[in-house]
Amino acid sequence: MLRNSSTSNSRRKARRWALLLGLVLLGLLLADAALLLYARHRISPNSYVEDAPSKAEHMRLRLGGKRPDIVFVGSSRTLHHISSAVFEQAGWTVYNYGISGHQIVNYPFMAGAAADLKPTYVALGVTISAFANPDIAVPSRPTLADLKALYATGQPLGLLAATTGKWLANLHLLNYYSQVVNLRLRPLFERLDVPLAPEPRRPAKPVDQGERRAAPAPGAAAGTLPAQAAPVPAPGDPCDCTPFERLTDKAGMRIVKCTNGDAILFGSFWVDGKDRSFTWKGFHEPYLALLNHCLDLIRARGARPVVILEPFHRLRGDYDLAAIRKAVRAPVLDFTRFPLPDALWADPGHLNNAGRLVFSRALAEAFAALPR
Repeated sequence: MLRNSSTSNSRRKARRWALLLGLVLLGLLLADAALLLYARHRISPNSYVEDAPSKAEHMRLRLGGKRPDIVFVGSSRTLHHISSAVFEQAGWTVYNYGISGHQIVNYPFMAGAAADLKPTYVALGVTISAFANPDIAVPSRPTLADLKALYATGQPLGLLAATTGKWLANLHLLNYYSQVVNLRLRPLFERLDVPLAPEPRRPAKPVDQGERRAAPAPGAAAGTLPAQAAPVPAPGDPCDCTPFERLTDKAGMRIVKCTNGDAILFGSFWVDGKDRSFTWKGFHEPYLALLNHCLDLIRARGARPVVILEPFHRLRGDYDLAAIRKAVRAPVLDFTRFPLPDALWADPGHLNNAGRLVFSRALAEAFAALPR
């Protein structure tokens, strides 16, 4: 009798745990379904979700069958440094396929998606430091195309294993969109986080070179810096694209996301005025192999690859540009030392609205010199 009672209790516990597990799995599936519907709802010709497949769909819808002249592929630097309006004024049809947090490991999918639209050029944005960096970052949101490219180029085992794990984990969309969910929920929780006692008032500090910088005066020549400058636009001031979302990050950086794929940083924060030392130690061969794999992929799909060495804040040190141009299987446009004072930087890694306009004008001139 005792044995039967014990067995019955064990079975009830097993059923409860099975029911609980089933409810958890159902909840996760419902969360995935909700995120999938949300992502599809957010993708249109006038809005996008900031991940590679979603923005690729926005690119296709935005261009509406039109063949672009240039598709820019890159990280947050590409996203915030390219002004599509500047290129359009110069007679180019372009798309800004920059995505925050995406690096060389994400470029195989992005390069392929860009080249599939048959543009004249697909331009990959990289930094000079990436060529010599012995560590390729594990991507947070890899695609199957990215994973295949890593295996095809013989990347280190640790990177292959970590990226494979990320790809498998991201089959669950709640994990895949965790960064996006965090970005959306953070402002809500910050508004709810009311301190129990008011913080002591801090004395105002003088405005230094890292805050409220000046922007180029309207009408400044391409690639030149004006003697007199106008103040940085406030959040409500006009920009050169149509906003669909305005954000402010935790440090106060103002971000405008635009319907054409651009995103703009307003203001200037964390610009410390210090030099950035760099020592060229030759190529990190796995990085070079992956970059050339992307360039070959672009060329195989009928577009011309171009590599842009992006501006580097206050670089001090030399690098072998001739060796880079010899090793990279595409034209290289070097803007590493492009003269941009602290006033045009949002932070040491990104240009603000004023800086992106100056940089985009100079970049448009560089593309005009390439064969069409």
